[in-house]
Amino acid sequence: MTQVAAIIIISHGSWPGVGSSAAATAQKCFAGRATDRQRPSSWPAARALSTTTGHGPRPLDGVRVVDMSRVAAGPYCAMVLADMGADVIKIERPVAGDDSRGYGPPYVDVCGDGGSGESRMSLYFVSLNRNKRSVCVDFRHPDGKAIVRKLVERSHVLIENYIPGTLDRHGIGYEDLRKINQKLVFCSITGYGSKGPWSQKPGYDVIAASIGGLINATGDAVPAKCAIPITDLMTGMYAHGAILAALYRGVGDKIDCDLLSTQLSMMFNLGSNYLNAGNYFINAHRKVTL
Repeated sequence: MTQVAAIIIISHGSWPGVGSSAAATAQKCFAGRATDRQRPSSWPAARALSTTTGHGPRPLDGVRVVDMSRVAAGPYCAMVLADMGADVIKIERPVAGDDSRGYGPPYVDVCGDGGSGESRMSLYFVSLNRNKRSVCVDFRHPDGKAIVRKLVERSHVLIENYIPGTLDRHGIGYEDLRKINQKLVFCSITGYGSKGPWSQKPGYDVIAASIGGLINATGDAVPAKCAIPITDLMTGMYAHGAILAALYRGVGDKIDCDLLSTQLSMMFNLGSNYLNAGNYFINAHRKVTL
């Protein structure tokens, strides 16, 4: 079996630093057979991936982000940066891509052929990945590592949400990449932090929401989870703010965001009540009359 280091998925133009060798070895892609410039503008995928929002320059025009994250928290963070004008290049695993591509139904027909097989895309994935370019890269392969490093050379931000130590083992962790780009803002999103006894545990929204008290404080007679992955999304928001602060400083930095810390910070008055007054969580917000 031929091992492919990279597969182009969606392109809005030329690829910085990615030549025609490994990146062009595969001609098929599951997200759409043609490049975005070749798709009719009436196709749902073309509309979903449009980068035109508003008029004039946007705050992050000229900023390039490498998004190596999957599912919700990291992709949401990168999407917000893309909405603000950043050029986001999403790196996905070959063949399967981001896990959330399979989170359905519902699906959207991306090729206009009825939405069967590879022509359909999860609306969960679409809702978190607009305004991005995408490429499949196997960073376990030497050519894949080279592609990641080449992209990082010309980028300002990298976002990832692998279990701590994963990218380090493959030679593309923070200490490795800062040697080729000292101003890189490297943002890691984890379940429970990059250090400590739980650092190697995978992080999931519902688990962090349970441990952090949200589910116990939500619902009526029994605890209930939120209809949306609010802990994931808020972690992405915290990461987005930290990245903007690092870009403002103009120097390279390592940012750590995790689901549990985010959830604890979200408990607001309920957490304060419990810690300082010994009160249990109540699922009601006190009304204030002015």
